[in-house]
Amino acid sequence: METCRRASPDNLPHAIRLNRQFDIECLQQDLDIALASYQSLPQYGPYHDGSWQGIALISFDGSYKNVLGIPQGAGKPTEVLQACHYFRQVIEALNCTIVNARLLFLPPGKKIHEHKDHASWKQGLMRLHIPIVTNPGVALYIDGHREHWGAGEFWFGDFSRPHRVENLGSETRAHLVIDCLLNEALLTLFPADDIATIRTLSSIGLAARQQVPDPAALNALTGYFHLPKGLFKPHLPILCSLKPSDDFLDLSLCGFTFKQRFFAVGNGEFEGAIYSADLFHSAANNAINKKRYDGHLCRLHLNPENHNQICFTLLDSGQQYTVTLRKKLGPLPRLQWLLQLGVGKLIAYTLNSLVYLGHLKNRLIHR
Repeated sequence: METCRRASPDNLPHAIRLNRQFDIECLQQDLDIALASYQSLPQYGPYHDGSWQGIALISFDGSYKNVLGIPQGAGKPTEVLQACHYFRQVIEALNCTIVNARLLFLPPGKKIHEHKDHASWKQGLMRLHIPIVTNPGVALYIDGHREHWGAGEFWFGDFSRPHRVENLGSETRAHLVIDCLLNEALLTLFPADDIATIRTLSSIGLAARQQVPDPAALNALTGYFHLPKGLFKPHLPILCSLKPSDDFLDLSLCGFTFKQRFFAVGNGEFEGAIYSADLFHSAANNAINKKRYDGHLCRLHLNPENHNQICFTLLDSGQQYTVTLRKKLGPLPRLQWLLQLGVGKLIAYTLNSLVYLGHLKNRLIHR
């Protein structure tokens, strides 16, 4: 198993080849199926000219058009994944909670300029790559080290470090990129030394195994509450809701597009990785690349002593927050919901404008 040189004894290497190899012909057959029926869409970010595009296999809302890669918890399969049997086999065999899975394409002669991704393995989120189509002219640099990952190989890259890509070859680079929550099954694919490092340094802990939820538990946790101080940033008493979404429980900020998803882990409990900077900055992070996510693995359940309350527990620190759950909104919370809706629309418009201006600037600079 290949491991690139270690930056320091208290960190992982910038790239690690994992203990799994995939069938190149099957990968490329499924790639052809996806490209034959579905249109790829541009990635966000000012560090490319719009030619870096993707098709989602798993996304938060289950749409193949959602190629943002924002960590909002367990994703849902898209219609593309349903049509691509080998991709589905590859992803299911990982036996971990998948946040996003995307096919990403970089055409010949195009670049992805240097940037950092926001959530990292230290916060429990692994970004894994399976090259499907590549060539010797692809130059991937992570923290200054040039990489060439062969088709069918399985790689971890620490993309929280500065990285960039340039395709100097004659064919489009295509990778299957998987964002997933770190758990025991995933750890087995890493070399022993790196497993020890991950166990020591990951601040978020290992995710539990996802289970089928009890419908009664989903119903009991449905309602409205005010965000407790300290659970998210900024520390404001924002009105939130918890609602079932298929087999998941979605936490939403009323009036905003922000959501975080929790999955069942048994005994009426739900778990999810929450990234608090995503609260207001998810699109801005991709647009201006300044903020970093503050990640926690969080578990929620009804307060056994008061079923009108829910408990949020941060598994890394043990800190617990208890809030009152309301099934209906009164006059004042309804007024707050309307206020948040107006602010949310203003923020969304501003961030979308930043994204558009970033792309426009990049096209002018990097023609």
